[in-house]
Amino acid sequence: MTINWLLPFMNLTGGIKVPLEYANQLAEQGHRVRVYYPGVIETAPTQRWYWSWFEAPLRQLKYLIMVSWLKRHEAHWIALNPKLELIRVPALETRFIKPADWQIATGQANDWLIQLPESWGSKANLVQDYESWVQSEAELLRQLKNPSSHLIIISQQLADKIHRLTGRGADLLLANGVNTELFQPPSSIKTESQAVKKIGLLNHAAPHKGSLRAWQTVRSLLLADSTLQIELTVIGQTDPSHLKALQLPASEKNRLKLNWLGELSQAELITQLQKIDLLIYLPLEEGYGLLPLELMAMAVSVITTPVGAMPEYGQNVLYLTKGDPLDERSVIKQATALAQQILSQPFELSRLQQGVKQAQALSLKQQTTKLSHWLNDQLFQKPNQELTQ
Repeated sequence: MTINWLLPFMNLTGGIKVPLEYANQLAEQGHRVRVYYPGVIETAPTQRWYWSWFEAPLRQLKYLIMVSWLKRHEAHWIALNPKLELIRVPALETRFIKPADWQIATGQANDWLIQLPESWGSKANLVQDYESWVQSEAELLRQLKNPSSHLIIISQQLADKIHRLTGRGADLLLANGVNTELFQPPSSIKTESQAVKKIGLLNHAAPHKGSLRAWQTVRSLLLADSTLQIELTVIGQTDPSHLKALQLPASEKNRLKLNWLGELSQAELITQLQKIDLLIYLPLEEGYGLLPLELMAMAVSVITTPVGAMPEYGQNVLYLTKGDPLDERSVIKQATALAQQILSQPFELSRLQQGVKQAQALSLKQQTTKLSHWLNDQLFQKPNQELTQ
């Protein structure tokens, strides 16, 4: 099959990483896979008037430096299959997109998918979240209700939500598979907690990711135990504004060591994640929640909220808070108590082993095979269908 993936932009986010992972695997299986993305994010909000004047030339300059001069593609943070075709276009319009057996889009790229003629191939919308903070409700509903696109939805809870809103169900439920060839447990799973507690958290500017609540939980841990020492590994964005949530007295700050990692390549990220004992991740809302699954595959304990697919794939493994995930005070209180419980005793070996097993059952390779079979089956249900070269 020939498969085109349409991405709304090329930045390091989970919503872009997942389609690229699937594109990689499909290319490895022998399909011809092209990934299209626009040079400028046309739908991006512009908070400052002068940004719209400079965005296009700045992005063009970045592209020239990275791709033309340094020979480094814009998705350098992920190892791409050499068989994969990464194509930067002025816009995701028919004149720049080649026909294929399948045109698959995600996020804002579905606006362009809808406009492609039917002769350009079968269409599918990879629904990773109901992102009303990125697009308007009307735009989202228009994309989801579009009858020309199949709906590939990443979790049952998201499929149920979309069905309530649109009356449409999932044509395919496809979990965000974890790359178990990269995210692996150590040869010997550690069960003894060290004197210095090694905790990880994701620092993200978007409020729905709940980074501020994770910082506040770390503060609560330090204030509750005057002997506690924490080595805090911070992944994601390096914006230090969330540091204000700690509000530690000067005398207490020497009990906290901060490792700011910033945005890393996948290989570098895995190396750092292998060093932590516990991840605190407390989102208010999620479409799926891939990070805890990746940590499960590495036999690392995770405290999180019951949102996205995490209650589905992490049952009896993840340490889930109870009640309303929007109740900030309750979530922080529960997360603090769970962290104290986890760090004050040996880690539960059977629980960590079960997490590895459950993560391996949702491997990226298995989920890609499921996707490939479904795409092929749908294709040959169409009369007189011939594969595009």
